[in-house]
Amino acid sequence: MNAATETSLDALTLTRNARQLRAEDKGRRRRMAIRRRPARKGGLGSALWWVWPISWATILSTVCFATDVWQDTLYMVLVNAGY
Repeated sequence: MNAATETSLDALTLTRNARQLRAEDKGRRRRMAIRRRPARKGGLGSALWWVWPISWATILSTVCFATDVWQDTLYMVLVNAGY
């Protein structure tokens, strides 16, 4: 028996090999697509990463201050009205 000229591949082995080749090709295409995607514009890698947290801190501080001022004004109005 010459191993170079004879093969013992059956249908199950051929099917398994074809399935494995398709899976490898699919994975290769997926990796290539991931590499082709442009980099994200936002996130910590950006030079303006600090804008998002600072803007939220400013908004929340303004709301807190406005609420405090409104409560003090309401309190003064009620005290001066005699309640």
